[in-house]
Amino acid sequence: MKKKECKKCKRLLSVTKFRKNKLSKDGLISWCRDCLLANNRKWKKAHPERYKELCRNYRIKHRIQINKNSRRWRNKHPERIKEFYNNWYKINQEKYKADRKTKYEKIRKEVLDLYDGKCTCCGETEIKFLSFDHTNNDGKHDRKHVGTGLKWLRHLLKNKPSDIQILCHNCNQAKGHYGMCPHQIP
Repeated sequence: MKKKECKKCKRLLSVTKFRKNKLSKDGLISWCRDCLLANNRKWKKAHPERYKELCRNYRIKHRIQINKNSRRWRNKHPERIKEFYNNWYKINQEKYKADRKTKYEKIRKEVLDLYDGKCTCCGETEIKFLSFDHTNNDGKHDRKHVGTGLKWLRHLLKNKPSDIQILCHNCNQAKGHYGMCPHQIP
């Protein structure tokens, strides 16, 4: 097996320990991989902002290839992706739930404002007491085809269906059980 001396550490190493370089006489760079790696780490530590800029520019220039490689790797290793997300969720469970709740409340407030933000029957404005009512009583259809929770709120925000009204929980329950709200009785 061929050997070569590293110009940095002066060790005699196998040629497999050197990277290729078309411009040199022997076709290899003069420093071994270990010395090159140590030097690169030292430079990165000394120039963190420049290193970030170089990485950012590389990612911009090679975005398509990076995405393609990432997608290929994710498709090959679905179990590792699942394991990663499960571990992440275990570690960040409280933060995830808090963020999700905040996002839900924000979108819910936007949708309520889109539909005037008050009960159409009694005029209640307390957000915690308000609910969405299907005027055609076809909520089951929406839950099946659109979904629930954030999905449904996003659907309302995007499409603003005309068969939705805001009722407070009392009026909504009365409408469901008795067919009409007590406020509507003459």
